[in-house]
Amino acid sequence: MRKREIVIPRRTRQVWLEGMLKIWAQQEDAQVRRMGRLVRGYKTEGENMHWHLTGLKKGMGTVEVTYAPSLGTLAVLVHDNRRGFWAGQAYQRLAREIMKRTRESRRLGFLRSESRDPEQHVSTRRSAIEEV
Repeated sequence: MRKREIVIPRRTRQVWLEGMLKIWAQQEDAQVRRMGRLVRGYKTEGENMHWHLTGLKKGMGTVEVTYAPSLGTLAVLVHDNRRGFWAGQAYQRLAREIMKRTRESRRLGFLRSESRDPEQHVSTRRSAIEEV
């Protein structure tokens, strides 16, 4: 298994993340499928969000993405038996794209924590401006 783990802002919205995955997949001639808790309920509690990005052509392979909101970690991986001729390199490109988009969105203030403390948002905005 090959894996890249990325630290992204906690509580990044599912809509933002899934939208970004869909745009990237379309450019790569692939599709995004929701998996796990995103499509069905379980008896146990959990928060992880999980997607499969599968190539549209046979033999391309599958890239998996798992996001843990409370930890602020996102894993992009490909299993050895699902590498195909595309997924073995695609997971690295996707990880780089997520890091790039996260930095851009952070600078613009789109990825703020859902804290109700307005001062926290101000300090987040200040640090984003200082990075530029």
